[in-house]
Amino acid sequence: MAESSPHRESEPTGWSTDSQIVREFDRPVRVSDAVIETLIEAVEDWPELSRSPPVFEFVDADKLDAIGSVGIARSFMLAGQFGQSIISQSSDEYVNSNIVENGRIKDVSKHSPFMEYEFKFKKIPSKLFTQKAIEIGKKRLGYMENYFTRLSKEIDGEL
Repeated sequence: MAESSPHRESEPTGWSTDSQIVREFDRPVRVSDAVIETLIEAVEDWPELSRSPPVFEFVDADKLDAIGSVGIARSFMLAGQFGQSIISQSSDEYVNSNIVENGRIKDVSKHSPFMEYEFKFKKIPSKLFTQKAIEIGKKRLGYMENYFTRLSKEIDGEL
């Protein structure tokens, strides 16, 4: 666990069971039996995993997957899918008109890649656990910042 990850107050305690977790985990989506069996085989073949799984590495990998050039590509893909504009209103206007109290988006068609960057992507490095992921996250976020700054200047006719 990285010390600069303030949202995590204690060290992971590890799991005391093995492949039973894979079998019994409450999944929010349907996972095929083949995927579950593959995971069970991996857990059983990797003894260290059953004693102390690298859960935080998996969580970090999932979060890192959302930022950087892949995150930019995905955000524009979704923008096209939902009919969003690449030109955004100001953050204050957006919050007042399209965000409810719990932080949820009212109308996804009014969202944009710029707003996704401002309200979601920028927070990801502070939610990472491992030092290596934090380093990667900061680099990827820096790339995104440069990209969105340049895109904004091009849209405004400054470049």
